[in-house]
Amino acid sequence: MRRLLITMCCMVCCWASYAQQHNQQQLEKLSQAFHYLNNNYIDNIDLEPLVAEAIDSALKELDPHSEYLTRDEFMAMNEGIKGEFSGIGSNFITLRDTVIVTRILEGSPSQRAGLKKNDRILSVNDTSLVGIKRSKATELLRGAKGSIATLSILRNGEIITTDVIRDDIPTSAIGATYMHDGGIAYVRVESFLSKTTTEEFRTAIKELKERPNAIILDLRGNIGGLLPSAVRFAELFLNRGDVIVTVEGRKNRTTYEASQDGKYADIPIVVLIDEHTASASEIVAGALQD
Repeated sequence: MRRLLITMCCMVCCWASYAQQHNQQQLEKLSQAFHYLNNNYIDNIDLEPLVAEAIDSALKELDPHSEYLTRDEFMAMNEGIKGEFSGIGSNFITLRDTVIVTRILEGSPSQRAGLKKNDRILSVNDTSLVGIKRSKATELLRGAKGSIATLSILRNGEIITTDVIRDDIPTSAIGATYMHDGGIAYVRVESFLSKTTTEEFRTAIKELKERPNAIILDLRGNIGGLLPSAVRFAELFLNRGDVIVTVEGRKNRTTYEASQDGKYADIPIVVLIDEHTASASEIVAGALQD
């Protein structure tokens, strides 16, 4: 039995060593290919777009959610977090290579132009949005205040064209708040992209003038945002030590727990979700359900 155990341990160690060596060889192969092209191709090569395309292609083979951002794309994404951008004012997802509108922001250019939830945006200003990254679609839909985004939209099997005049987009995380009869507060959270989502929620509740007896938390169409923002928000409704989410990788595992008793942990809560509730908003919904 002891010999068998030792043999099995040796086999596991040998396999791990082989897998590590094999992966290293694949990385070296890629590096050598780019090095060869850079030194021997007939024309000068800008390696930056080639490397970005290689990374994009690799991630597409893994899952539909992993995405590589270039420096410019990362800076554009941060504009939304900082609240400094102009655009059409609608949330969207990319599903099977198609940009699908999930929510039209109140008073936004999209609402004024008549866009609707579940519209498929095929192109903007004659540039196709089919098959491109979400970050690239975001870049194309944004633009200077007053500029025109001519959209080609698929709606109920019909392709229509509409002009949307871009404008400054309010980035408040809270879309609507009001009090129902019986002290039931309704709060719609647009996203968790902002680092101030929790503070905005607290402020919105305070403006109701009375502590609610129950809360309806609307996360429909909320496509997510930042993990720290979701964790801080979930803490409002949990007790100290309650598990919010566990992030598990191949080599590590991190569990996020409520650091203190939440201010609204003793209040009954109903969470509304739909097929577009994703990412950070899924974390919040799951934590409150558990």
